[in-house]
Amino acid sequence: PFLFEGQTHQREVTYTDGDGDVISFKLEDGNLVKYVNGTPQVGGNRRTSDGIVTELVCRGTRVNDQHGWGGNVPREVLPQLSALADLAGVEHNLPSCISDVADGE
Repeated sequence: PFLFEGQTHQREVTYTDGDGDVISFKLEDGNLVKYVNGTPQVGGNRRTSDGIVTELVCRGTRVNDQHGWGGNVPREVLPQLSALADLAGVEHNLPSCISDVADGE
């Protein structure tokens, strides 16, 4: 995406998932890092404790990490997450605008 004078990229997106967990994706040192309730984590059971995301797969509003773990993400968050993934060089198929978000899984 192009930036105009005075614009900056968002460095973080946060939302609450269907299980009540607070999920955050943050740009840190050029990496996209996923936090679950404040703890860096990708995959189930803290499979990767550094939280570094290397891939995101989107189906409808469900987003999974490289280990196949994830959940539904609010529609309005998907384009923001897409932009963060682009900045971190993470492979993904996330929509870049809300109108591109498919309903359901």
